[in-house]
Amino acid sequence: TNEIVKQIVKWGFGYFNLYKNSWQAFLKPIAEGARAIMPEMDIPLVVPLVIEVIQRCDATGGCGSDAVYTLGQIAKGNREAIAALINLIHTSEDELVCWRAAEGLGEIAPDNPEAITTLINLIRTESSELIRFQAAERLGKIDPGNSEVIPTLIEAICTIEDGGCAL
Repeated sequence: TNEIVKQIVKWGFGYFNLYKNSWQAFLKPIAEGARAIMPEMDIPLVVPLVIEVIQRCDATGGCGSDAVYTLGQIAKGNREAIAALINLIHTSEDELVCWRAAEGLGEIAPDNPEAITTLINLIRTESSELIRFQAAERLGKIDPGNSEVIPTLIEAICTIEDGGCAL
């Protein structure tokens, strides 16, 4: 089972080719097919492998965005996945990967205090308006009644796009 899961994850996201010193992807239909069946697989086996891909991708400039998106779809409540996405938000220099990590965190970490704090900090400190918007959107979904979330969302509304508003 482990070998089959490893192969499907490899097909879904590719691998780092040491000889070419670059990330190698499989044909799009193969990759999409492999990613499509991952939610049907044994999630405790898949999640650590996808996290490993994310870590390798981020370090080598590979396929991080697809792996992050998939993790956000399959790992609801998984502590390892939540920690990996939070780490990505703090460390990744790839805007799309960071955006997908915020999106994924919103999907898999409802009511998680560390995820909420991370998204609040992202809204307050990120220079990319796109990432701040994604973080605000996800924050509003994962804990809309939180007393700290509401002022942060109001702050985000006032600063994203128009540069300020009068309340």
